[in-house]
Amino acid sequence: MILLILKIIGKILLILLLVILAIILLLLFTPFGYSVNLEYYNALKAKVRFHDFLRFLSVKFDYDGESDFSVHILWGRVKLFPKGNPKKKESKQKASKKKNSKTFDENFTEREVSEEEEKEYRENLYRAGTESTAEVNVLVSGDSESSDKDNSSHADSGTDEAHDIKKKPKKEKKKKQKKSRPGFSSLLKEIMSDEYAAGRKILIDKVLKLVKHIWPDIKEADVTYSLGEPDTTGYATAFLAMMPFIYGKKKSFNPDFASEKPYFRGYIIIDGKLFLYYVLYIVISLFANKDSRKLIMKLIKG
Repeated sequence: MILLILKIIGKILLILLLVILAIILLLLFTPFGYSVNLEYYNALKAKVRFHDFLRFLSVKFDYDGESDFSVHILWGRVKLFPKGNPKKKESKQKASKKKNSKTFDENFTEREVSEEEEKEYRENLYRAGTESTAEVNVLVSGDSESSDKDNSSHADSGTDEAHDIKKKPKKEKKKKQKKSRPGFSSLLKEIMSDEYAAGRKILIDKVLKLVKHIWPDIKEADVTYSLGEPDTTGYATAFLAMMPFIYGKKKSFNPDFASEKPYFRGYIIIDGKLFLYYVLYIVISLFANKDSRKLIMKLIKG
């Protein structure tokens, strides 16, 4: 009986192990996709999406005046982060503030009052209250002068006695001096020295390979731009003309040579993919090499 129970437990553990291994292999060797939609006319709008091959996990970021970040699993059915919906609470609070208050007019009929009328009504009440309190202060000031003189004599005697008492000086705590980190210029000089030459070469090579791997494609674009001066706008247009990714049926980059002010208007839709196994390979190879690891640790510590 015990052997049968152990056998069943072993099979369950083996199945769980195989499931975990299959999930890890799927995450490593299936591509993760991402897409970015940027739009700027009167204000910036952005939509960023990141998901795995089966879209089991998805990450969303939206910006339209306010940022909204969320993480979903089970094909968007379960929201991991953030829990709840804070936007609904904010909208309810704003709606309650915008409601018009009700009051009674001269004919004792109930009607709605706008915010401006309510402000004027409160200001009139405040002014009426301040005038009445000023009259009361004038009447009371004559009676209070005599009592103030008596109180001042008692207060002077009390202050003399207080000055006689010597207060013990408080011991000042010694502040711990923080070790100042070197500035950016000194750190840059150290990194550019011959000591880190081999590490720089390896780091630049690996970073360029990673950028090439995750480099996105422009799917759609309709952009009009100007740099303020015709010559600089022409230089930017010539530079863009050398890039092969700007050419396509749904891509248009239109320079404006007549505008005297720099501006950017339009939208761009890009997407791409990456494999986690390649990202892990780059990271492991950087830390496995002695020279690149030394340079990375120097950059982390500052």
